[in-house]
Amino acid sequence: MEHSDSSFANYADLKLKSTHFSISFIKIGFWQLDHPPDFEIEKVSQSRKREKPEPVPDFTQEQASCCRRHWIEVPEEDFDKHYEKILVCCPRLKSIREDHFPFRTLSFSNGLHH
Repeated sequence: MEHSDSSFANYADLKLKSTHFSISFIKIGFWQLDHPPDFEIEKVSQSRKREKPEPVPDFTQEQASCCRRHWIEVPEEDFDKHYEKILVCCPRLKSIREDHFPFRTLSFSNGLHH
């Protein structure tokens, strides 16, 4: 499904409300990680040599230790109808849609064979 930028402009003035979408299921999950992540800062020396990163305190109020997953199930016909509107209202989602995951360009040829 390809869309030009002009097709997105048609929805620029739309206001989306939750009542416009028929959601059949919503689940918000919350998991605690086994180990808190390490936070580090990397300093560049004057000689531009890479130095060992220095530990820094958690600046996320412990939010980085949590993993949240959100699921929303929408009937397919309703999703198709509102998909472009959602993309216009969420530039991040639009950019994810346009920038496909580069799995075909990754090379894992370090002696591994199929």
